[in-house]
Amino acid sequence: MAQYDLAVVIGRFQPFHNGHLHLINEAEKLADKTLVLVGSANSSRSIRNPWTFQERLSMIYQNCPARLVCDFPIKPLNDYFYNDEGWLEEVQEIINSIQLYSVAKPKII
Repeated sequence: MAQYDLAVVIGRFQPFHNGHLHLINEAEKLADKTLVLVGSANSSRSIRNPWTFQERLSMIYQNCPARLVCDFPIKPLNDYFYNDEGWLEEVQEIINSIQLYSVAKPKII
């Protein structure tokens, strides 16, 4: 049994690279389930965010090794400028909406 019920990995993944893959691999070792949230999902293309959410989703799937099969959910996460509470509420809503855990009080990392 894993140390946590759920591991949440949050990143912009602009672009997705080996460091991100390593982080997801480590999260999967620590928890029964893993959730990946792709930040800046509502941002227009810019120098800071050159790829759309769909393009980054494709990069993640293309770079998953066969042993992972990317069997974890990948969800978009919007930016909330000057509103940390709004951002945190969205993270919590996403976690609660997919219910990847079966215990009343899950241990989440």
